[in-house]
Amino acid sequence: MEIRVNKEAQEKQQREELNRVIVRAKTYANAGVEYFDFKRQIAIGLSPYELIQRVEKETNGTVFCEERFKASLQKFCNTITFTIKK
Repeated sequence: MEIRVNKEAQEKQQREELNRVIVRAKTYANAGVEYFDFKRQIAIGLSPYELIQRVEKETNGTVFCEERFKASLQKFCNTITFTIKK
């Protein structure tokens, strides 16, 4: 049996995941919330660290994961705590 990964579908899922974080961050920022938890999808080929890096890059560092929260992340961790810079 041969297993193939559809790279285009995987990249689309990763972009959608990134957009979900950004939309949620905007919603919370407008409500004055400083921290929020994001339950990520696991089977999209994106580690929590990669998702954090992409969010930080896309938002120019205004949405990030503090080191104290990064320390508790594991490869298969599905919840990330993000901070919104005011």
